[in-house]
Amino acid sequence: MYCKKCGTKLEDGVCICPQCGTTIQQEDIKRKPINKLTIVIAMVAVVAIVLLITGLFVTRKKDPGYYLKNEWGISHDEVVSKMGDDIFSEKNNRSFGQNPTITGFEKDVLDADGVVVYSFDESGLYRVSWISEKNADNTYAKIPDIVKKYNELFGNPVGEEVFADKCRYRWKTKESNIMVASIVGDNNRRTVMIDYTEINHADK
Repeated sequence: MYCKKCGTKLEDGVCICPQCGTTIQQEDIKRKPINKLTIVIAMVAVVAIVLLITGLFVTRKKDPGYYLKNEWGISHDEVVSKMGDDIFSEKNNRSFGQNPTITGFEKDVLDADGVVVYSFDESGLYRVSWISEKNADNTYAKIPDIVKKYNELFGNPVGEEVFADKCRYRWKTKESNIMVASIVGDNNRRTVMIDYTEINHADK
């Protein structure tokens, strides 16, 4: 290290230049080189954080996509046991539910009347569909909010069709094919549907 004023070579730890009397500031003292072990530890920490974030992202996209966490293949009795009074009729291997059975955030976002249809075959529950009954135009306007949330849960749609009078978005998870759709039917009545289908049934 050298004095900035007169250039005299200085010993380590010197606070005053013996030649010109200039005070040697702390920042003028040569810093010790960073320990290589410290660098390695820092790099490992950064890699660990990146892997953790990546792991959380991948896990999120692996959401199996069960409707209200009802796994495919459960029996009609199991569904009735879970849903209770929300199930109000049964016909041709289907059970119909009232609006309260719509899953959490969709109900909060849509705030619409609808019916839930649970479909069964010899393998058990394989499909759940929510179909709007009233205020469907208002429900249609809120579809982007549902799509945004589903993108967070399941990743980007595997299919997307948007037209002036209808739209359809599809997601595919390990266990389910999920669809959000809207069509305009007779008397310009708009119907909105949220459909969960067991993946093997969806592929048929």
